[in-house]
Amino acid sequence: ARMASQAYDKALQLDKSNTTAQTKLALIKELVLASGKGNRAAVAKSDPSKAPTIASATPAATPAKSATPAPAPIPAPVPAAAVVAPPAPAKSEPARAPVVASAPVAAAPAASPPPATAASSAASGKDADVIHSINGWAKAWSTRNVAGYLGYYAKDFKVPGGESRSAWEQTRSERITKPRKIEVVIGSPSVKFIDANHAEITFRQGYRSDVLSTSTTKTVEMVKVGDKWLIEQERIGR
Repeated sequence: ARMASQAYDKALQLDKSNTTAQTKLALIKELVLASGKGNRAAVAKSDPSKAPTIASATPAATPAKSATPAPAPIPAPVPAAAVVAPPAPAKSEPARAPVVASAPVAAAPAASPPPATAASSAASGKDADVIHSINGWAKAWSTRNVAGYLGYYAKDFKVPGGESRSAWEQTRSERITKPRKIEVVIGSPSVKFIDANHAEITFRQGYRSDVLSTSTTKTVEMVKVGDKWLIEQERIGR
């Protein structure tokens, strides 16, 4: 302890602002005083006449303790740990009850839409029959199948331009067989029913062959004959 005290004294001579050296020097002095105090207490027990010496030595130890209070505040943070636990679970429990109660209530109205869905599916089924017939007509045209193509026209088909049905069929046959390749595409079909056996379909017709490429809007009036929809009249535009 004496050697350490000398070392810290020397350190303070070199740097008086060295707080670490000051603190440790004070601790060493306190240890020295405490050990001296213990030695004097032992002497006092063996020789009561030297007891006053112990009394005079104890006041000196009092000022030395002023350097040690720094470690004492360390236990202060302990109360913060006690504050953590209780409040959180108490608030979370009541929040669960309203959520469970509201969920089944919202589910009840969802049961009403099915009738509308059934009606729309029936309507789309009727549309599909008309669209299916037009797609078959376009496929026969694309494959240059003259008989299949002409088979999609009703007997009372209104021939454009007022020419005869036979002359019109001859012209159509030549136009279908002459190109080496034909592709007909139906786009954005829209069906409107006049009655149970008559419908009108409007679509975008794309035509491409090795000699011509066109795209136009077309409207076709159709009639139901048996279980098949046939073309009764066709025109460019809506």
